Amino acid sequence: MVHHIPEDEMVHQPPLLYGVNRASWSLRELANAYEAEHGESISMSMISEYFQTHRDHLHYQQVAKQGGPIGSGSVESLCSQFQDRFKRTGQFWSRPGFGHLISLDVLLRNQDYDFLWN
Repeated sequence: MVHHIPEDEMVHQPPLLYGVNRASWSLRELANAYEAEHGESISMSMISEYFQTHRDHLHYQQVAKQGGPIGSGSVESLCSQFQDRFKRTGQFWSRPGFGHLISLDVLLRNQDYDFLWN
């Protein structure tokens, strides 16, 4: 017996493509994902322009070789830790005071004790 899976429930695997064809397929997938999330289409040229504009920031392979994190998980985790520490019930900070507290927290996390005490 063959089980039929509706088209919208199928997981589409990328075709075996190389070079320009793979890049083109990936850009189309990004455009489709954007349209699904925002309800409006985005042109391939806008996506391409974004990557051209930010190409100096996209060195994931080099960062990975150096042991750096890839993705936003570590940043999101740190933001959560800051919120847990500084947004507890009953805590209120002035903008300058909050800035000083964040600076101290970062110095302690980075173990920059010499800088902290000098």
